[in-house]
Amino acid sequence: MRCSIVARKGGRWFRALTVALLIPGGLTLAGCSSGDGLDRQPVAGSVTLDGAPLPKGTIRFTPTSNEAGTDTSAEISGGKYAFTKQTGPVAGNYSVSISSIDDPGIQAKEGMVPGDFRPPTPKDAVPPQYNVKTTLVASVKAGGSEPIDFSLTKGGPTPKK
Repeated sequence: MRCSIVARKGGRWFRALTVALLIPGGLTLAGCSSGDGLDRQPVAGSVTLDGAPLPKGTIRFTPTSNEAGTDTSAEISGGKYAFTKQTGPVAGNYSVSISSIDDPGIQAKEGMVPGDFRPPTPKDAVPPQYNVKTTLVASVKAGGSEPIDFSLTKGGPTPKK
């Protein structure tokens, strides 16, 4: 009999404790949705390769100093890229890498097992001096709204605008 009384009282107590814990927890979760606490900047621009818009790819901003925050990347589509206030880089100087790897979508022939063939290595349409050996740099300014454009050539780097 005593157990059932404790269970009933415990039930009310448990509900009260749950509500008391959920309210601050909910407020904490609501605070997390505002981002990572970094003063990120919206950044947009264009990327061309030999004068033509880069059809697709990825652009990555990697800080050159600890003050710049963390690296971030965005998709390039139709020669354009854009970071939002939530995804953009923090004000500072960055090394920039751009790549456009075309996936050939090669699949093993029927009956083949792993090791029977090697798919071709995907090729990057963008030369290495703009990605794995990047020479590109950008300076992101707080409150800045000027586009950061990149004009790439297969022959070598050209200064950004």
